[in-house]
Amino acid sequence: MEKYIARYKKSPQAPPEEMHRVKSFPGIQVHDESPRMLLFSADPQTVSTLTETLPDWDVSQQQEYTIPDPRPSILHGPDQT
Repeated sequence: MEKYIARYKKSPQAPPEEMHRVKSFPGIQVHDESPRMLLFSADPQTVSTLTETLPDWDVSQQQEYTIPDPRPSILHGPDQT
């Protein structure tokens, strides 16, 4: 199962019945939510079906990025000039 983000696109806050509709969709496991978005796990086929039945929602796969280390590092040791 992959993680996806569902974002309600009509208003700043999704109506409670819309949130319930997504959260209770078969095959979805919700991990986190905000007034407008849901983070959930599901298989791609379930997400495809969900996307077709919910036109007021944008659904995309979660992407993770690695943050670079902000600390400076030494490129060469003292005896490597």
